Amino acid sequence: MAQFGAFYVNTNCKIPKEVVLAYPIDACSPLQNHSTYVDESNSENHYKDKLVLVTRGQCAFIQKALYVEQAGAAGMIVVNSENGEMHLMSDDGTDAGNLIRIPCVLIPYDRGQQIMYYMELRNQEIEREKQREVKMQNVPTSPNMDNLFSSIWIRPKVTAALGYCSTLDFHFF
Repeated sequence: MAQFGAFYVNTNCKIPKEVVLAYPIDACSPLQNHSTYVDESNSENHYKDKLVLVTRGQCAFIQKALYVEQAGAAGMIVVNSENGEMHLMSDDGTDAGNLIRIPCVLIPYDRGQQIMYYMELRNQEIEREKQREVKMQNVPTSPNMDNLFSSIWIRPKVTAALGYCSTLDFHFF
């Protein structure tokens, strides 16, 4: 958890949200609607109402949170340094912490790597689907084949249910 941002005491309040990577990944400058982990058809509001995964370091937690919130995100997940200790994220000593309205959590490095692995799998699946669509444009199909190909592709997403007090549950589907 963080000493800034949204804080709710109801641990049963879990809101499932899709997780996306920040670009730039350290979120030390305004976020851009560009990432290798996004379906291009949804890139216009890439961060809106989603949980944004960022890496620790390069700038203050508050700065990251401000950029993530400005991008329209529902929350921020900071992946800890590889061998870093887990600490409570604190503000930078200014009043900027009072401006943050989204929940912010710090997770262990290995958990962050796991999330990014599943996000990469999703990206690969989207690329395979695009390649298949291009190949299938030149193949005569019957109604039965259309139904077959429309049901084959599964787009796994990474979502997280953020219990604003202390829990962060990830679901990979």
